[in-house]
Amino acid sequence: MEQKPHIALLPSPGMGRLIPLVELAKLLLLHHDFHITCIIPVLGSPSKAMKAVVQALPTSIDHVFLPPVILEEEEIKGLKHGVQAMLTLTRSLPPLRDVLKSNRFSAFVVDPFGIDALAIAKELNISPYIFFPSNAFALSLVLHLPKLDETVSCEYRDLPEPVKLPGCIPIHGRDLLEPVQDRTSEFYKMFLTSTKRYRLAEGIIVNTFMELEGSAIKALLDEEAKNLPLFPVGPIQSGSSNQVDKLESDCLSWLDNQPHGSVLFVCFGSGGTLSYEQTNELALGLELSGQKFIWVVRAPNNESADATYLSDQTLGNNPLAFLPKEFVERTKGQGLVVPFWAPQAQVLSHGSTGGFLTHCGWNSTLESIMQGIPLIVWPLFAEQKMNAALLAEDLKVALRPKTNKNGLIDREEIAKVVKGLMVGEEGKKVHNHLSEPLKLLGCIPIHGRDLIEPAQDRTSEYYKEIFRIGKQLRLTEGIMVNTFMELEGSAIKAFEEEVGKISLYPVGPIMQIGSSNQVDRSDCLRWLDNQPRESVLFVCFGSGGTLSYNQMTELALGLELSGQKFLSVVRSPNESANAGYLNDQSHDKSPLAFLPKGFVERAKGQGLMVPSWVPQAQVLSHSSTEQKMNTVLLAEDLKVALRPKANEKGLADREEIAKVVKDLIVGEGGKKVHKHIKDLKIAAEKALSVDGSSTRALSALASQWKNQPSF
Repeated sequence: MEQKPHIALLPSPGMGRLIPLVELAKLLLLHHDFHITCIIPVLGSPSKAMKAVVQALPTSIDHVFLPPVILEEEEIKGLKHGVQAMLTLTRSLPPLRDVLKSNRFSAFVVDPFGIDALAIAKELNISPYIFFPSNAFALSLVLHLPKLDETVSCEYRDLPEPVKLPGCIPIHGRDLLEPVQDRTSEFYKMFLTSTKRYRLAEGIIVNTFMELEGSAIKALLDEEAKNLPLFPVGPIQSGSSNQVDKLESDCLSWLDNQPHGSVLFVCFGSGGTLSYEQTNELALGLELSGQKFIWVVRAPNNESADATYLSDQTLGNNPLAFLPKEFVERTKGQGLVVPFWAPQAQVLSHGSTGGFLTHCGWNSTLESIMQGIPLIVWPLFAEQKMNAALLAEDLKVALRPKTNKNGLIDREEIAKVVKGLMVGEEGKKVHNHLSEPLKLLGCIPIHGRDLIEPAQDRTSEYYKEIFRIGKQLRLTEGIMVNTFMELEGSAIKAFEEEVGKISLYPVGPIMQIGSSNQVDRSDCLRWLDNQPRESVLFVCFGSGGTLSYNQMTELALGLELSGQKFLSVVRSPNESANAGYLNDQSHDKSPLAFLPKGFVERAKGQGLMVPSWVPQAQVLSHSSTEQKMNTVLLAEDLKVALRPKANEKGLADREEIAKVVKDLIVGEGGKKVHKHIKDLKIAAEKALSVDGSSTRALSALASQWKNQPSF
């Protein structure tokens, strides 16, 4: 049996470095089934958070903690966390060598702070790679730094003109990476030396993607094509844990009770800290803004913005004690203050979250982008100022507050920017940039939130299974699809051009042929017989779709409010939208019992409610009768549907339902839709005709099968 390739991953100390490499390991396992070992260096002893991350790893990913490195207090006094990380990795090289020698590794992936380990891998004939956990903008600076060091004589922060890196926005020297801000420091010298060693790698894996940083990536690919292959594999982000403890539960429960998109999440990553004075200004600025917030608070530190990056702060003082007097009490209705930590992935994905005030660490940035949450950028250390420039000036998905003459962001500025993001015109512009839709070849642009259900949570087993099935599709020789050229010509042609090896057979529309003779015409069809032509709205959610109790109530009252005739198939409510799909609901309590009190009696002359099922084909073909990606296709591309809007609680309310129903049946919107749907009806009939496109596609497939040899 062929042995799986065995890959070794070496993060540097700190949760912000461990998590993306762990997520990379999961992706390699999911997509390629590699054998993976995470080799973890430790400063002091592993933190509780670090242990929790490795304990949650899939059983097929191994982990090894290297012997703890102890740096004396005097030794690390005043040292930046980056220098501490480099020292930790340097002193971990001997035990690392032993681990690498004890296994047959195919490749070795190292964090940039562990660049010295590349030489060991080369010595042991293991292919060495660098995992760059930030973006192409920062990587471009790293790769160009040796040349900049030779050509620039002053401090970069004193340059009169911005630095221009290929394919990137111009950036002021003061906003470059933290290690390059003082060229006389040991940190700069160590960092510069490490950048010169990048060429020892056989490739760089970078946590970004073409659609985000296309010009920067292309410039790097053009420059480094022969010498240093680049692999943009992002966005790699941490998944949501299913293990929700009480703190998380309290935090998420509070969010559940807030209006949609109304809450600003304030968090400075796994180790960012503010000074005492800046903490005070932030608190008062949030209060002054009047906007709702969740704030993850850490004890202030006047010495360093990264003071807690490599330490476990939960062992220290209660950070709430450092907030302005009575701040927590005064803001009880407005905000929630959480000490030390909050479940960031879950908070950002919550419907009530509408903004993120962040230190702009790259992990946090990607999480926010993936959830479509606009940002207020507040960089503290490392490459965060570069990230802030990229987000605010290039991508236009963030606002950046200004410091005053004392280097502080004061309460008035904070309040102004928070209000601007959450309720102002600036915020609307940022929202628009962030909500730019995905563009699939030959298709209309579509927002990520409207993609198929399995794609809504990339950490779920459902997504992983659908992804696996998607890959398996490429093993087939042909795919039959229930559509037709006249309906989706551009999408079908684009697929055929892109995936030339797989034959596509658009054979639709495939649907029930003819009418069943087993239909009792005495109730719903007889009721339709007595209604005016094209006057009835048929309401049905397929063979298994269900609504929540609240949405069911709003739909009933909206139909009544519209004044239009309707025939509605009613199922018992359920919080899961597909609860009835594989269940026989006909044995449950009558769904009519869940309708608003008196509704059936009041609507008797206007509509008919039928429990569980009706003969849909016959209803739709009767002369009286006038899902997410499908909804977008129908409403936005084909123009044959109207789409009601959800309110801030995610419900289509009765007024919106009434408005859309009236518009479809008797309004101008309905007239336009009627014209388009009649054109499509003719196109569908043409596709199924003797010489139609779908008939030809089915004939082509049949011919191919006739020519296949039998075994």
